[in-house]
Amino acid sequence: MTLRVRVGFTLIELALVAAAIGILLVATIPRFQQKTQQLRTEHTAFELMQWLRYAREQAITGGRPVVWTWDKESRRVVLEALDDAGTWLLLALPTGSRVTLPEEANVTVTREEQPIDCRCLTFAPDGTSGEGSGQPTVVHLVFQRFAYDIAVDAPTGRVTLTAGSAPR
Repeated sequence: MTLRVRVGFTLIELALVAAAIGILLVATIPRFQQKTQQLRTEHTAFELMQWLRYAREQAITGGRPVVWTWDKESRRVVLEALDDAGTWLLLALPTGSRVTLPEEANVTVTREEQPIDCRCLTFAPDGTSGEGSGQPTVVHLVFQRFAYDIAVDAPTGRVTLTAGSAPR
């Protein structure tokens, strides 16, 4: 008596496995897209926060006021420092820095819960932001369906990042 061993798969088995994999892919693609959007928003918020911290650091180390400005038209961060002659000069940005934000990103700056038209924040040489009546200045970022708030505490100049609420 000879024993026969079946090797391989039938066409029906292969088709069922391919269909199951296809269904799983179709079900998970929206999740991957949503996670990608969330990560892009977090990265953009982190980048804005780093530029605020960099502006504060430059004010402290340079011993002069530094202004962080959100340029709405060019969609980028601009840093300026006051020189000894009283002239505002653009600060050189570190090599490889990317400061331009995507077109879909919406950035607003508020102080005391009111929008600021100048979109700017000044850091003093002692590290404080010296803006308003002690209320934090908030840079609100909405990108895709996600939002983050970057708050700058006026008395200390401390910069914090928290998840915000995106308008529906």
